[in-house]
Parts: sequence; C-alpha cells; structure tokens
Amino acid sequence: MLVSLLQTIISLVIAAFIIRYHCEIHHIIHFNPLARRLKDITEPVVLPVRDIVKKTLLKTQFRPKNDPSPLIVAWLLSLITGLAFTRANLSAGFSIGTFWFFCGTWISVMIYSLFLSVIASWLQTPRQQPVLQIAETCHEFFMRPLRKLIPPLLNIIDITPIIAFIVLYMIKNQFLAALAFGAS
Repeated sequence: MLVSLLQTIISLVIAAFIIRYHCEIHHIIHFNPLARRLKDITEPVVLPVRDIVKKTLLKTQFRPKNDPSPLIVAWLLSLITGLAFTRANLSAGFSIGTFWFFCGTWISVMIYSLFLSVIASWLQTPRQQPVLQIAETCHEFFMRPLRKLIPPLLNIIDITPIIAFIVLYMIKNQFLAALAFGAS
C-alpha cells in the first residue's frame, strides 16, 4: 500500500517535469499562468541540471534545439525509482525500471491530456483555458501525424483521438509490459 502510494507520488513528480518540457517546447511558459507556476516550482531542481548540461554540451558539437534539462530530471527520477522498486541489480533496474517509469509516465501524461482535450471539446470549452493549453501541448506531437493519416469520418467526425487512445494504450499495456516482464 505504502509502496504503491510512493510510486504514484513519484510518477506525478516525473509527470510534472515532462509537462514542463512540453510547455517549454511550445513556448506557453511565457503567457500561461499555470505553466509559469509549474516552471517556478520545478526550477530549483532543473537549474543545476541545466548548468551541467550546458557545461557538457560546450565540449561537444551537439546543440539541442530545446532545453532537455526537465526530461533529464524526469529520467533521473525514473532511474532512482526503477532501482528502488524493481529489487534488481543495477543493470536490470536501469533497463526495466527507468524505461517503465519514464515511458509509462510519459504515455500516461499523453493519455490523460488527450482525454481532457476530448472532454473539453464535447463541452465546447474555449481553447484559451490554461489547463487546456497545457493539455494540448502534451499530446499534439503525437496527434499531428495521426491527423495527417486518418481523414475525418464523413468529413465531420474526427476519429483520430479514438485511434490515438487505442495506440497509446497498446503501447503502454502491451509493448512496455512485454518489455518489462520479458526482461525480468
């Protein structure tokens, strides 16, 4: 019970860093009050990692377009969580736990943000709502290619979110689970 609660709390913290990364990519940190607050809360943890990343990247030719520091913090939390909760050696904890917590949490963020956006569209909620802006940034990179592939049904009904839900659930519950259980 306590372990499950702790894993849930850690997953929420990892999700916060993943959401921050998406907000920074889409530049909504500057005008969205919730995204700005999330940045303020997570900045003390991200700042030292950003400094290390900058010093490391100065030695290489690689210059990322976006700051990867929030994702690195999320991955480090996933690594620690994977090592702590898989009861395995360093190698297995690294491969199974980190992959499971990091990718599983990222996919969960996309599923919940997509669900929120679908409900908001049914309720005809304005897209200017801060929560909806954040939700849109978390799954739009996944939805954009699907919308290009899947035409609207009868030129009216967009079935892309349904297909996206199915694909995301299959990835999370089949692919990730097969990797985690197959490797243990």
